[in-house]
Amino acid sequence: MKRPTDTIRVRIPRSGRVWELAPLAPSPCTLACPTRINARGYVSLVADGRFADALELIRERNPFPGVCGRVCPRPCEAACTRGRYDEPVAICALKRYVFDLEMKRGLNPAALVPKSRAEKIAVVGAGPAGLSAAAELAKLGYPVTIFEARNIPGGMMNLIPGFRLPSEVVRREANMILGMGIELVTGATFGKDITWNRLRHRGYKALLLATGAWKPSWRWGRAGAGGVLHAIELLDAVALPAGPAHGKLLERVAGKSVVVAGDGTMALDCARAALRLGARRVTYLVGAGRELAPLHRDEVVLAEKEGLVFSFLSRPKRLAARGGRLSEVVCARLDEGAKDATGRRGIVERPDGEFAVAADLFVDAHSRGIDIRAFAGDLGLETTPAGTVAVDRATAAAAPGGVFAAGDLVAGPRSVVEAIASGQRAALGVHHHLSGETVASPLDLSIDDSIVHGEYTLEIAPEERSPRAAMPVEGARNRRSDFREVEKGFPDRAARREAQRCLRCGPCSECPICVDICEKKDFLLTIGDDFAVSAHAGREFWSALPETVTIEAGGEETEARTVRTIVRVDEDRCVGCGRCAEACGYTAIQIEARPRGGFIARVDDLACKGCGNCVAVCPTGALDQISFDDAKISRMIASVSPRTKVLFICHWARPARLELPNDVIVIETMCAGRVATSLVVEAALRGSPRILVCGCGEDACHYGFGRSRAHLAVERTRELLRIFGLNPNIVTELSTSPGEFALAVDRWAWKSK
Repeated sequence: MKRPTDTIRVRIPRSGRVWELAPLAPSPCTLACPTRINARGYVSLVADGRFADALELIRERNPFPGVCGRVCPRPCEAACTRGRYDEPVAICALKRYVFDLEMKRGLNPAALVPKSRAEKIAVVGAGPAGLSAAAELAKLGYPVTIFEARNIPGGMMNLIPGFRLPSEVVRREANMILGMGIELVTGATFGKDITWNRLRHRGYKALLLATGAWKPSWRWGRAGAGGVLHAIELLDAVALPAGPAHGKLLERVAGKSVVVAGDGTMALDCARAALRLGARRVTYLVGAGRELAPLHRDEVVLAEKEGLVFSFLSRPKRLAARGGRLSEVVCARLDEGAKDATGRRGIVERPDGEFAVAADLFVDAHSRGIDIRAFAGDLGLETTPAGTVAVDRATAAAAPGGVFAAGDLVAGPRSVVEAIASGQRAALGVHHHLSGETVASPLDLSIDDSIVHGEYTLEIAPEERSPRAAMPVEGARNRRSDFREVEKGFPDRAARREAQRCLRCGPCSECPICVDICEKKDFLLTIGDDFAVSAHAGREFWSALPETVTIEAGGEETEARTVRTIVRVDEDRCVGCGRCAEACGYTAIQIEARPRGGFIARVDDLACKGCGNCVAVCPTGALDQISFDDAKISRMIASVSPRTKVLFICHWARPARLELPNDVIVIETMCAGRVATSLVVEAALRGSPRILVCGCGEDACHYGFGRSRAHLAVERTRELLRIFGLNPNIVTELSTSPGEFALAVDRWAWKSK
């Protein structure tokens, strides 16, 4: 039976309560984040008041929680399931909250990482991509040196104005990464002060370029023109208040009319910075409508209250001068055209919509580009039609001989979080190049769609609307006069209350860090005799103890049986060794003394999640999930006849479709390692002509050692069959990927006798 593709609803007949059955997938917030951070996990920890644990979990995937908690474009929140019902959870603000708490307490979690490898690696550029790549490589044991052209690390993050990102946040997080034992060399321009040839002579084995996009890209002005600045020049001068460029900028802005043009956050930063430098009036020309502009709505509102004038659906046409000085910006009014086949709206110029805006200074904040002229030829770099460095998408290799690239250099101007992910991916490419080892990338999340008995989750809509917590901000009058941070961050109670709005959607994140607060438990929903799915269900579902539910899909209704996949203990087999208690991450198993001596395992049904880890490690077979009990399997074995072929197959590895003849009995087990020798022997003694034991591959086993145990069971069975005078070759085993299972099992089942 194929996996259903329609929307599936599960209804409890007694109460009429309805859930949606969603296929196993990472939580939408995790899937949307370029770094694949476990957002659901850390939000749950904040809700439970475990702030240090939350920050530790964040840093497993993102070394810049303080930065990203402030300036991230928040794709996780755009994907948040809660947003379908009222408003998304403030995921980024919660990330910032736990970072700020650590900083306020004066804690310094920076820790030196021992170097276990000899190959030295050079990283060029100390921006988010370079620093993140260096951190990943340091964790892998490599000695890493970062070469930075400027005097401080941080890259483009240093150009984000303090009212959005205070410099001490960037400095703290950069220093934490360097504290891992990474060497930083500042004032070193690649292609001039250092070259790849010199670095190789000094023993470096790999080069990772992450120089960023610092080249001004002009659309409406030109370098050196009177009354014109590029956004990079303005933001660079703002970032150095003690420097001479800052004083010159102040003279050009204070008391003047400033026009800023551009469609992104960089342009908005320039406009808000000009207000704080004392501009009399700042007009921001946006080439899109208010709803389609790539700007956060709350930041637009903040800027308007500060006095910024937005002119949406407008763009510059030409700059007009009077007396040799810029006098006005002549602009075109735009309209949103009709939607195309993809649903996007084009932007068209209105023939009668020209207008002028008085201006003493014009800031071109359209874009920025890369500049690789100083080293492209020596390294043999190639560029894409977009002007970025061409790399192998799988490895981030940019040139032969161990040269890699990441960040804006590869993708063009992107967000900080995208640069972080790019650096991490490139670091794995460098590691593979140097060691030959392949590390499973957490950036690549995929689910094998070929498994019919996959896992699902039962999601329920919140019963009540709960508005998103409002971010406390500095008053508009105060914030216009200085560069202090506008957003103040959540207080403790607001942070926990906001985190509690999370619906915990998606399956378990499979990290032991949030087991104490997880309320989801596993059920097996069985539809007929040939289709069943494992479903994670929250308290609202399992507290109702439904024995049957109604499945609604494709306009049809089907009854399904529900069974909690909790664990049961066979007291006759249990020896009280305690391995099950050690394997349980939920403290659901306790070892107790027997009344007449010895010990026995006891399972707390409320605490048990039904994961099956304890069952997998039990050496005596005393533990079983009740959905895979021995009695049920024994009844199926009892039906075997001399014409019946028997297929033992792992629940986790069962193919999506098996076209089997009628003379095959399929016996599904929780794991191939749970196929007892006695069951296989009994099937053979009952006359089965062929028996196949199917399990996952060694590396794909849900419990870790199913294949080795299945192999041992098969070998023991063959030995016993020889003793009984039967053909041992009637028993075979198969351990491979689910996609290959289907073909192999079909061949086995249809093979002529």
